[in-house]
Amino acid sequence: MAIPNVVALKQVVAQRETAPLKDVAKAINIKLRLADQNDNDARNHRIEAGEMLVTLRQRVEADGQDWWKFASDYFDRERKELEKLMTYVPAHKVAKAAIAAHPQKSDRAIAEEIGVDHKTVAKARARTGDHSPVEKRIGKDGKARKMPEPKQQHANPAQPEPRKLPKPPKIDMNVIKQAGAFHTELLNYTLEFCERIKSWHAEHPVDEESHGCVVQALETASMRLQLMAQEIDDR
Repeated sequence: MAIPNVVALKQVVAQRETAPLKDVAKAINIKLRLADQNDNDARNHRIEAGEMLVTLRQRVEADGQDWWKFASDYFDRERKELEKLMTYVPAHKVAKAAIAAHPQKSDRAIAEEIGVDHKTVAKARARTGDHSPVEKRIGKDGKARKMPEPKQQHANPAQPEPRKLPKPPKIDMNVIKQAGAFHTELLNYTLEFCERIKSWHAEHPVDEESHGCVVQALETASMRLQLMAQEIDDR
C-alpha cells in the first residue's frame, strides 16, 4: 500500500498495531524524513517514529523474523539512529507494545526481555482493560501455566457506597497560552541566536581556545535543554 497523503499517513500511524508491517515501516520512514525537513516539528516526528519502531519491532519478532534484518531491508537509517529513537520511548509504551505482541507471556518474562520492572508490565497490561487475555501464560522458564481464577467479590450490604470521584479540573486557557508563548519564544530565540553565531564565526576567525569555548557552550546548552525536555516529559 502506498501512503500518498497526510490522511493515509495518519491512518497507518493510528493503526500501527494492526496495519501491515511494510506499511508501518513506510510511515516511519515518512516521519523521519519530515523530521529532517522541519526543525519546528522534528522532535514530535522523531518521538512518534520511535514509538512506532518499538511497536513494529515487537510485531516483527512475534512474527518470527529477525528485527535487524527487517530494519536493514526497510530503513535507510543507521542502526545507532534507530536504537536511539527507541531508547527515548517511555517504559510503559514499550511494555504495551510487548504485551500486544506476546500476550501469552508472563509479566516477568516480558520485563526481562525489554529491560523494565515487572510491575511496569503489570500496570501496562492492566491499562488494556484485560488482565488475562489468554488461558495460560509462559513464564521466564518457558513453561506455560494456567492463570488463577479471579476472586469473586461478594456483595456486602453493610459496606458504604463508594465515594464519587471529584470532577477533573477545568482546562485553564491561560496555561495553554503560556505554553504556546514558551514554544514561540524559545524557537525564535534559538533561530536568531544561531544566525548571530554563524555570522560572527564567518566574519571573525578565532583561535582554537575561543572556538572551543563557543562550541562547548552550545553543546552544554543543547544538553541542558534536552534534560529539561526529558524532566517535564517524565522520561
